Amino acid sequence: MAIAISTSLTSAQPLQISNVVRIEGAPVHAAVTIELAPTAAAQTTGKITAEFSVRVPFIGGKIESDMAKHAEKILTADTHLVNSLLNS
Repeated sequence: MAIAISTSLTSAQPLQISNVVRIEGAPVHAAVTIELAPTAAAQTTGKITAEFSVRVPFIGGKIESDMAKHAEKILTADTHLVNSLLNS
């Protein structure tokens, strides 16, 4: 089984980083996009968008939901970590 990860980066504003994960032979797809943009107050805003797709009859929706909840927990923890580092 091969796992393919592709990354693209745009230099336009907002800066956009996209990652797509494909697992050969598996009905699973994941894509994450991160956008970073400057603000007038010399700060940076960030937006993270994730999309999960699991094409498995009857249980695919449950797996997608669980993946989304797990990703949200990770992003919340990362946000707290970054904020604490910036405020120290």
